[in-house]
Amino acid sequence: MNVYDFLLHLYSRGGRLLDENLNPIFNSPEGVNALQFYVDLIWKHGVAPKESLQLNCHKAGQYYLDGKAAIVWRWAGFACMAEMQEYSKVVGKNGYALLPRGEGPNARSITLNVYWAFTIPSGSKQKDLAYKFIRFLASKQSDKITTLCGAIGCRHSTWYDDEVLRKWPFYAILERLHENAESTPQIPEYAKINEVLNKAIDDAVNLRKAVKETLDDAAIKVKEILRGAKNKN
Repeated sequence: MNVYDFLLHLYSRGGRLLDENLNPIFNSPEGVNALQFYVDLIWKHGVAPKESLQLNCHKAGQYYLDGKAAIVWRWAGFACMAEMQEYSKVVGKNGYALLPRGEGPNARSITLNVYWAFTIPSGSKQKDLAYKFIRFLASKQSDKITTLCGAIGCRHSTWYDDEVLRKWPFYAILERLHENAESTPQIPEYAKINEVLNKAIDDAVNLRKAVKETLDDAAIKVKEILRGAKNKN
């Protein structure tokens, strides 16, 4: 979750990961401010517990569900779990809001989307049947059923369905949340870039390296990754 959390703070301050020419610019003043804020939540302000350094995304969500945190930014699935007795100790005690925007002239409240997609492999021997199944899963009816079971619906009709809203009130803010949605760069090299960022942010939050230093070093490594990709082409 290191990278996801950093990007939320970066984008909410008007920063960018890469520029239009795919040059790394996350070590900008906005990036430094974003990561320093993230580090300071633990080490300066003490509002985030040190245990969070050892928690992955699922354990961090459960930490909130166990009533150990007052505020958490997390996948919407945990908002469902928060109202389910079998998972949560805070049923009926939850509120939902957009993430606050950061500082700066281009600051805004954003969300970060990460997509998982159904695909049909080129070697499939039953492409028509596979396509029919995908269409069924993505249908209005199936999306609602998935949502009522506690997973996250993606269709606009689901977000405004009366039955869904009665069970999961947070769907009322999803459209506003997506007015400023961002995503990670859709390029083949992103997996390697993510690894570099993950290590850099981990170094910063564990105080192994200063924020500016770790972002500058990561920018150099990302530039090398992208340069190597361009040379291959």
